[in-house]
Amino acid sequence: MPARLQRGMTLPELLVGLTILAILGTAMVRLVLSETRNVDRLMLQRSARAVTRSSVNLLLSELRMVVPQGGVHAASGGSVEVSVPFAMGLSCGDAGGVTMVSLLPSDSVALVDAAFTGYAWRPASAVWAFVDSAVAMGWSGDAATCTAARLTTLPGGRVVSVSPPLPAGAPPGTPVFLVQRLRYWFGPSADVPGAVALLRTRALDGVTEELAAPFDSTSRFRFFVVGSDTATAAPPSTTDALQGLELDLVGLSTRTRFGATRPERAIQRSSIFFSNAVQR
Repeated sequence: MPARLQRGMTLPELLVGLTILAILGTAMVRLVLSETRNVDRLMLQRSARAVTRSSVNLLLSELRMVVPQGGVHAASGGSVEVSVPFAMGLSCGDAGGVTMVSLLPSDSVALVDAAFTGYAWRPASAVWAFVDSAVAMGWSGDAATCTAARLTTLPGGRVVSVSPPLPAGAPPGTPVFLVQRLRYWFGPSADVPGAVALLRTRALDGVTEELAAPFDSTSRFRFFVVGSDTATAAPPSTTDALQGLELDLVGLSTRTRFGATRPERAIQRSSIFFSNAVQR
């Protein structure tokens, strides 16, 4: 008995099936590409935000310690030079033409990294006086001078010597800051060629550290002046009138996503106030 013939797909049916499959495949590919590009865009935006956050953390920690009256030496839209305390203590008195200072416990890494450029002491007038000419510091001070002044150095602290010494009228127990002079500025990046970086330079030896990159060229410092709550683009005529900084940071992603003409941007604006302004 002859076998029954099985009816298969006709050519038109096969073509229709292939067409439908091609349409569905194209839609799926477009969906996957769209999601991939969206994830890439989000990752690049996160990268741009990370640039601004990492730099702000260090700026906040150091600029908030700017010492009163005279802590800012120069300021412009692209650069700020300040004296930042890295250790604090009390004077014990003079010995051998130098002043002994009993330092409070502080971060050992900060002490090693600091570049001593002078000190500030607080006289009875409560206006900090800076000594930054022909200065020197010795890490091994005479602890007996502090003992004689009835000042006990706390565990983790140390006695150092500074010269020139404090004036003869400064009594033991006078507050003293050891300071380093730093410059924050926007300049060419070494890590990301062609981009702008936020840099930190020690005034004593010129050692420069790249804090973060890349930034857009529109990133800059703005200035809070005594008597005004609004930051201005131009610095005050005298740095004694400066009471804070506004950081306009425009972070960029390290590369351009597919289909875009420029890197992703993340704008962050932070305000930092310090006690540099002279009270009027």
